[in-house]
Amino acid sequence: MLVRQAKGMLWWRFPGLEEIPGLVHGIFGPDGQNRNGDMGPFNVSLASGQPRHRVLAWRRTLGGLLGFRDLVFIRQVHGDRILEADDGDDFGPERPAGSYDAAMTGTRGRGLIIQVADCQAVLMVDPRRRAVANVHAGWRGTVAGLPARVVAAMARRYGSRPADLLCAVGPSLGPCCAEFVNWRRELPPEFARYRDGRDRFDFWQITADQLADAGVRPERIFQSRICTRCNPARFYSYRGRRTGLRFAAAVGFA
Repeated sequence: MLVRQAKGMLWWRFPGLEEIPGLVHGIFGPDGQNRNGDMGPFNVSLASGQPRHRVLAWRRTLGGLLGFRDLVFIRQVHGDRILEADDGDDFGPERPAGSYDAAMTGTRGRGLIIQVADCQAVLMVDPRRRAVANVHAGWRGTVAGLPARVVAAMARRYGSRPADLLCAVGPSLGPCCAEFVNWRRELPPEFARYRDGRDRFDFWQITADQLADAGVRPERIFQSRICTRCNPARFYSYRGRRTGLRFAAAVGFA
């Protein structure tokens, strides 16, 4: 991934998405060298325990950097509901749009934000229809097939052809650290082939296979392959530190 410093954050980008005209995207994590004074460490979660004004300050800073007219935050609940964020103008840093785990839009100037600390953020882009989606794919969402469901929802809503989509999976819990000791109870039997001998699972590959089965071309699926738990200086990890802080994944057409 490409990375640069930006206003107290590190801005990570996927080379495979960089050349799409008008697209703005990125993974935004803490910069240990930030100079933002009493704003504290970069964090976009209002449920983190940080003062609300600090979180909102970071959300506004992120919005100013991205240049979107609207930012769409959702109340992520580890479910499978998908927000169609095309209508209405009541989106903003101060209020989530509702309880969802994915959002999609064909409206220019509207940025979709996912809050992350181990779960996968899956950015989906249709450069032909100028539509995007952002998916919060925790293990429960992956079990529910949420990434593939969003592909189908984009086809219904925007006429997106799965083969036209580009999908990028951000930093998240890797196969080195995604341990499920109760996997026989929590995960479906078909996930067993992604398991190693230590009850660790390759959710990166599970997501890639779900997307490919939904019609996304494998060469258009980009993986960061950065494990959040293994990189605590760059990304927050709930498994690693039980933190309430969250970094951000963003996507939209300006």
